[in-house]
Amino acid sequence: MESIKQEQTTTVKVYREFFTKAQAEVKRQLAELKSPSYCHKCRKCCKIRYSEFSPEELKDLGYEEFLKTFLPLGASDEYSTVDLQTNQYEAFKTDSEYSQKVIDSSDRDIWFYGCKYFQTGVCKKNKEKPVYCSSYPMNAYTVLHDWCGYEKWQRECLDKLKNQMAKDIMEKINNIDEYKKQFSCACCATCCKLACSEFSYEELLDKAKNGDNFAKQFTSVFIPYEKEEEAYNAFGEYIDYLRETLPEGEKTYFYHCPKNKDNLCTDYENRPEICREFPTNPLMILPKTCGYSQWREETHTDTLLLHALVEIVDFYIKKLESLI
Repeated sequence: MESIKQEQTTTVKVYREFFTKAQAEVKRQLAELKSPSYCHKCRKCCKIRYSEFSPEELKDLGYEEFLKTFLPLGASDEYSTVDLQTNQYEAFKTDSEYSQKVIDSSDRDIWFYGCKYFQTGVCKKNKEKPVYCSSYPMNAYTVLHDWCGYEKWQRECLDKLKNQMAKDIMEKINNIDEYKKQFSCACCATCCKLACSEFSYEELLDKAKNGDNFAKQFTSVFIPYEKEEEAYNAFGEYIDYLRETLPEGEKTYFYHCPKNKDNLCTDYENRPEICREFPTNPLMILPKTCGYSQWREETHTDTLLLHALVEIVDFYIKKLESLI
């Protein structure tokens, strides 16, 4: 059990590192599409911009430079405080349509800020703009003002994400799936002797009746163990791992296939898709006896990176599609 626990701990750590690096790389590639020429000089971003962080939170996060330039709306100077209600009231006075648009885009409290150097339509720091001015918008999914020229950048980002990045990721995932064909089942029958689910057999049957395809396939093959001790004999190390890591009160149900005899399937030609495609990805926990364990070991790291990229690219695409 310790070996599985250690491996999963390492996997989580590596995934977090990959996620951070992948996020920075996606952001870098999208930033390369951005051009200052897109700015229409409308100055709306000088009068009002937003953050999901309060002035106090921005200070704690190290954004003092931002607060030296942008004051929370409703505050008379950088030393005075303002509550959220007053801040949003002043935002609606400044630009009601934009304020509502921003608030509707988030499920968090939104704070609005304005540049203290922008007065009567003129920027007093025009020749030495702070970085938060020259680099606006900081993110491709920033909610923009109507007619902002950077909407063109957002459209270019969406196009790159959908037609280049996402396709490249899927191609690499498909290559890993294709590589799997070089390996074959070693007939250890662990996948036949032990299948796990968070749902009881009765719940799975109900799901199958309601059209759940996976539940249909699962219940057509697997039946529950009468005693957990019987399941333990199939892959005890994995069951120990589940017992230790599952949240308190969360139950796992163990199943087996009655068609397994002497580690061979008695209905092999008619086995369902969930059997034919097992293991579906290199992130699954497999015993060393599995014929696909080498495939998992060789592609595990690449798969972690690709899954991180899938999450990030999908996040950007959904955000941008909701804005454009």
